[in-house]
Amino acid sequence: MLYHLYGPIGRVRGKDVFLTLHALKRFRERGISYSVALNVLRHPYKVLIDTRAPVLKGYRRLVYISRRHGLIIVVEENDNVVIVTSWRTSKDIDREIEKKIHRGEWLEKP
Repeated sequence: MLYHLYGPIGRVRGKDVFLTLHALKRFRERGISYSVALNVLRHPYKVLIDTRAPVLKGYRRLVYISRRHGLIIVVEENDNVVIVTSWRTSKDIDREIEKKIHRGEWLEKP
């Protein structure tokens, strides 16, 4: 199943940024603005590799994390950036990262 994409909502590093329907719903539910999401993609605290296989062929799945906004954004990225989902966390972000890495869900980017 391919994504139904919305956008582009902006540009990051010369790439158009799109949202999936799921991401669009989560943005609305969680009160996340496009400008904050684009800021996280431009200036992340950390970028990790998501071990789940991307839906889009030829893309890689990455996790952008913002300590400042307490925001985690999962994307599929290649020539474009497709935001798959996002969520806010009030927990210690470094501890969240550590748990996901320990469980093998995320990997440190080389």
